[in-house]
Amino acid sequence: MITLKAHQAEAVTRGVNMLRRNRILFLIFWMRKGKTLTSLSICDECLKETPNAKVLFISELKPLPSIQMDYLMMDNPSFELVTVNYESVHKHLDKKYNIIIIDESHKIGQYAKPGVFAQRVKKICENKAVIYLSATPTPESGSQLYHQLWVSSYSPFAKWPTFYIWAKEFVDITQDNIRGVPMNNYDKAVFKKIMAYMAPISIVIGKDDGEEDGQLSEIDEQVIEINVSEKCAEMYRQMKLDKIVHGPRGLVSISNSGGELDNKLAQIASGTLRFSETIKGPCEPESLVIDTSKADFIRSYFFGKKIAVIYRYIAEGDLLRKYFPNHTDDFTKFNASSDLTYINQIRSARVGIKLDTADCIVMYNLEESSISYLQGIARGQSMHRKEISKVVFIMSKLGIERKIYDSAKAKTSNTSVHYAK
Repeated sequence: MITLKAHQAEAVTRGVNMLRRNRILFLIFWMRKGKTLTSLSICDECLKETPNAKVLFISELKPLPSIQMDYLMMDNPSFELVTVNYESVHKHLDKKYNIIIIDESHKIGQYAKPGVFAQRVKKICENKAVIYLSATPTPESGSQLYHQLWVSSYSPFAKWPTFYIWAKEFVDITQDNIRGVPMNNYDKAVFKKIMAYMAPISIVIGKDDGEEDGQLSEIDEQVIEINVSEKCAEMYRQMKLDKIVHGPRGLVSISNSGGELDNKLAQIASGTLRFSETIKGPCEPESLVIDTSKADFIRSYFFGKKIAVIYRYIAEGDLLRKYFPNHTDDFTKFNASSDLTYINQIRSARVGIKLDTADCIVMYNLEESSISYLQGIARGQSMHRKEISKVVFIMSKLGIERKIYDSAKAKTSNTSVHYAK
């Protein structure tokens, strides 16, 4: 049986009243603050008088076992819990549930048009009470809130039936020129207006809230810049200047846009490059290792340390697994061991993963995403860890990783606005 911490118990009391009154509730809890158990406890209180009650918990795939574990540790819950990942939501369209919990709800925050997952979730949520869970509801823009709430029949934005109508009221719409074509840009949402509608349906628990229940370990974040081989540096300069790099056997790698160029430069700077063409035309994609400077540095610098290495591109993972043969991507095995190296791709390692036994989280490469940044650096934190959680970003001196890192950090303001006192 699990005992709720004080901040969770208070959130349950408030959440039950809010959900009964509004039929919609948003739990904005910082990482490791227990939003899963809080949401299940709210359901337990709300459904005590409902016979044969059922709750559907929608999340990503990796957290599902721990969600079920939290449920099994509850004291005779008043409802049956069904868990499902986003990719399988369509299998539940014809089933009946009393409450829907949407975990990591930013996943359905696509705009200006709703994504496939949002459309499927909306069908399940029709006329049902909905609880949203996320530490980062608006990682890239406040505009991501519209379709998250749109899936509920009780959205505070229901009077604006489409995103485009809503945006006229809540977004500072600008225009971009995309290859000579003017396109509306909806990124600059007006948070002050949005938060007035969010406040009545939200409970916010920040990283420093609930200190009486213990504090999360502090994060020591460090950037180490290293030299790469001259071959790698020359390939980087060639791609940046000419937008094309020639590889062996007639292979070529071409960049056709600014975003694609940054993508290619990030690959090169970290030692791999994906080739999908030859001088004669398209070919079967192939990724080649062009430099091992980062892997060499990590193996030497962290020798004897228990580390978790987070990478971005598949070829980087292949390289790292050769450098660290005693590896795993199972965080439970890693936490229970003293000699395993945890190696995983950043999107797989940012949700539902706890790496608080690591001496250091090593970021081999980073994508331009505030979710990946915030979730990535938090993997080593916990209430139980006494030592500072160390996170080291390994970068070349070529510049692209620093650009991506700075951009990802700048976007965290879209998250911090929810926790402002």
